Amino acid sequence: LFPTRPSAVRSVRVTGKTRAAKRTVRWVRPANDGGRAIRSHKLVFRKGSKTLKTVTLKPNRRSYKVSTSKLRKGRLTVTVRAKTTVGWSPKVVKRFRVR
Repeated sequence: LFPTRPSAVRSVRVTGKTRAAKRTVRWVRPANDGGRAIRSHKLVFRKGSKTLKTVTLKPNRRSYKVSTSKLRKGRLTVTVRAKTTVGWSPKVVKRFRVR
């Protein structure tokens, strides 16, 4: 069988109160890694079309704490993807608010 891109990461959620100093993004590894080991995870925080923060994490990490002082107030999105040697998984976008 030929290796393929991994499937999307699952159960992406952002925890922490709207006014909290830190927010935590959690996710579950893809159901199918496409026949290759996961090499990294990438998180991109955006407000509208403006990218506020991009983070690349080691493959065994399943959560990331972000300080709300690094973000902007309002409605934001976080995009989570997994990477293998074959390519990136589909994007999973989760919306959240910061006050």
